[in-house]
Amino acid sequence: MKLNPQHGNMYPQVNFTGNAIKGDCPHQCPYCYMMDIVGKQGPPHLDERELTGTIIENKYIFIGSSIDMWADSIPKEWISRTLKYLKRFNNMYLFQSKNPRRFIEFKDEFPDNIVLATTIETDKIWEDEITFNRPTVTKRFQMMIDVTKALPINLYMLTIEPIMDFGHGLYTIIEELAPSYITIGADTKDHHLKEPSKEKVLDLIDFVKERGYKEGQTLFLKKGLRRLL
Repeated sequence: MKLNPQHGNMYPQVNFTGNAIKGDCPHQCPYCYMMDIVGKQGPPHLDERELTGTIIENKYIFIGSSIDMWADSIPKEWISRTLKYLKRFNNMYLFQSKNPRRFIEFKDEFPDNIVLATTIETDKIWEDEITFNRPTVTKRFQMMIDVTKALPINLYMLTIEPIMDFGHGLYTIIEELAPSYITIGADTKDHHLKEPSKEKVLDLIDFVKERGYKEGQTLFLKKGLRRLL
């Protein structure tokens, strides 16, 4: 598998990214950085070449960084083959999805060291801003709760990116999900989203820190967030 070094606005804790499943993401999020960088990539497909050879070990690798490989339309076989390949190597793997219920399908196939993540941009529904083929914020939250109950692991991440204007419900989501890690980032491609004020973002960061999250260890503030601060 070809691994790409972490760069730009990628998660600071990640060393590399890799993709065996490629193509246009079924969720088609309008603010997705992949759409801005490479445009149309064609239908989703499994790149057989990525499941050959060896990869570096003892690293933190984000698998599926260019497409939500857990979308309902992605064949189970593709995911199973990718996981089987990754199990050959000793790494920490990050898997992230806006359809996290599919994690449960593969609970017996994951490598030993993994972090499972979902994205929640807001507690509100901005249909005019983020209408696309993906589960709603409310559904994603409930799915992730189900995942934490069903899988015998204890490392989960909540990524709030691109952060959009929010209400008290976002605080409730954080408290009830109680993820191992929280990452907060902003829109970096000027999509004119409804964003929170500086004061709201700072209050949210304080709220997270008051619950024991430590910046650079369990709380990660992405570079793009500086624009809002």
